[in-house]
Amino acid sequence: MSKRRSGSRIPTFDEAVEIHRRLLRGEFQHDIAAYFGFNQGRISEVKSGKRHPLALVMVQQGGGYE
Repeated sequence: MSKRRSGSRIPTFDEAVEIHRRLLRGEFQHDIAAYFGFNQGRISEVKSGKRHPLALVMVQQGGGYE
């Protein structure tokens, strides 16, 4: 039986939108990671567009949750 590797879960699209909003407001990646319970690598993946690349576009167009 193979074991699943434990680690930081992947942010959802909605969480990625909120991550971009917080980054644009100037929040630090480590603070955002702590809030969501992710490691900083997941925040970096969202920021760089590796995960949910359309999330930033949505934020820039005024979308997302307020």
